[in-house]
Amino acid sequence: MTRRLHTQAGQALLEWVLVATLMLLAVIWGSGKWVERAEKVSIEGMGHWLLTLSQAMQTALDTRPEGGPIPALLMQQPPATPAQWQQALKQSGFLLQAFPERAPLPFQIRVDRLVVPCQASNCPQAWLLLALPPDHWDAGRRAAAAPDLMVALAGKGLVVSALNPSRLQGSSLAIDANWPEGTVGVLAWRSDVLPPFVRLVETRPVHLTGGLEVTGRANVSEGLLLGARASVSGRCAPNGLLMRALNDELLICRSGQWQPTQGRRDVWQACLPRPKEDPLLAFFLRQGPLLGLFGEQPENSCRCASGYIPRLVGPNTHSVAGIAVVEGFLCEKS
Repeated sequence: MTRRLHTQAGQALLEWVLVATLMLLAVIWGSGKWVERAEKVSIEGMGHWLLTLSQAMQTALDTRPEGGPIPALLMQQPPATPAQWQQALKQSGFLLQAFPERAPLPFQIRVDRLVVPCQASNCPQAWLLLALPPDHWDAGRRAAAAPDLMVALAGKGLVVSALNPSRLQGSSLAIDANWPEGTVGVLAWRSDVLPPFVRLVETRPVHLTGGLEVTGRANVSEGLLLGARASVSGRCAPNGLLMRALNDELLICRSGQWQPTQGRRDVWQACLPRPKEDPLLAFFLRQGPLLGLFGEQPENSCRCASGYIPRLVGPNTHSVAGIAVVEGFLCEKS
């Protein structure tokens, strides 16, 4: 009986040790999976952080606000730091103030200018936003993080992999480089988006400064936007130049003076007040024989001065070139 009790106690102890071992293994496995999942989420957040910053740089450099801090960053030597870019982008409104200054993972962030071989005076430029993995990460951890970063960058990323350790390569761009393996980058901007020239068939947005002269006829299919404004009291040159007045009225330059394009003031006059009608004369004018002799008078016509004739311009028009419209009529110089 005593031997049987000892045997049962030994089996129970063995079962308890086995259960405890399994529970410990489950905890270790679960914690490892949790750490792996947490790092994967951090890597995805890292990719979104890079993509958001690169898109803000792209938008800001495409817009190129004059007088702002953005264009100055391109000329800075040595290249501006990511912190300086973030500060300028937030000041200019291209990046939210709540955007975190630090990346989700301890990558080293750099903004590098891509050297493009060129002999011309105005060579194209390209800027890369780079994320270099931490020095304490081993090769396996770097190799595992790079694919997840590429996925988070929506296919727009570049990576230095074990297959191409001397190239930063992506789906549409490959750059010879000596960055460490696991480095991930994204193209932040290239200057040929805003070209220094205009092609015969141009589909890209073009901003010209200094004026544009056209010999012949310019055909504008979608409209012409006039940015500057002119004061009517100021001088102008050359003749034919179109500008907007301070009240958004369209002006044209004639003989060095700004004038409304709808007509000069000496061409139009407002209708004169009607004289008080004599009832007896009005009765005779409305009779059949006399009506044919004098002609039918429009009921809403206006009375004009000598040398001017009434002109119907429409009931919804209130003024032309600053001249008041009376009951839909103006007096035009004959």
